[in-house]
Amino acid sequence: MSDPRPTVLVIDDEPLVGRSIRRVLEQTSDVTVVNSGRQALALFAEGRRYEVVLCDLTMPEIDGVTVYEKVRAADPVQAEQFVFISGGVFTLRARSFVQAVEGRCLEKPFDMKRVREVVADMATRARERRSAA
Repeated sequence: MSDPRPTVLVIDDEPLVGRSIRRVLEQTSDVTVVNSGRQALALFAEGRRYEVVLCDLTMPEIDGVTVYEKVRAADPVQAEQFVFISGGVFTLRARSFVQAVEGRCLEKPFDMKRVREVVADMATRARERRSAA
């Protein structure tokens, strides 16, 4: 039996970015796109969980670092599934954060082939973690 389709949450305040990622991934994944950190936190509060979370670092109101920290406080396992996307890291806080999550950040504009690879890798890790538990 083949693996079920990975569940992916895309959090990005730029609708074009969200639509582009959805278009690339929807053939192989179940993709949910939200345009704010607030919307993402509402989904997590409802109990929704994802094998991969692609989260923009720089968003108005609630940035990606804050979304991650709130999710990590409530569900450390879900937080392990975050990969961050950024068009540039401009604040000291964001730079420090990117260094701390080394290897889990994609720079915009990104190669969509790389996005597919990262999603597949993170989904595999999520499944391995679940089967080991």
